[in-house]
Amino acid sequence: MLNSENSYIKRLSEDHRLEMAFCRHIEEGVLLNISLERIRDYIRYFWDAHLKDHFDEEEMVLLNLEDDFSKKAVADHQLIKAELEKIVSGKHIALHHFSELALLLRQHINFEERVLFPSLVLGLSTAQLDAIVSAKQGHTPSNFVDNYPDKFWIPAL
Repeated sequence: MLNSENSYIKRLSEDHRLEMAFCRHIEEGVLLNISLERIRDYIRYFWDAHLKDHFDEEEMVLLNLEDDFSKKAVADHQLIKAELEKIVSGKHIALHHFSELALLLRQHINFEERVLFPSLVLGLSTAQLDAIVSAKQGHTPSNFVDNYPDKFWIPAL
């Protein structure tokens, strides 16, 4: 993940670690042939408890910069949200939908870490980055812990 001097972007990168684990959990559930309803319930939990707030924060604070990279990130969010809504509502509940969601999110995180965040760090002055952090008033650092009780992604011994 990005090794930036900006503590706010570092925190967003820490959130991305949680989200990459979420992707691995979905992928493991699919590989282990876990019931799709169990995986769907986990997806709903993770969206409601963490990912929705993460997306909202990025969109409010970082992605309103109107550059092409920020616009792509917002478009990615919309695509991922649409896929999540279809899964959670039961409209898409097949193995390939779950795998596609994990792939979309993984690709998005990689884009933010490898392209968006470095461009922000390189393209914005320290004062501009500080202004971004100040603009996030009302947002508290993520203290989310994935304590979902059904650890379906851990193979039974």
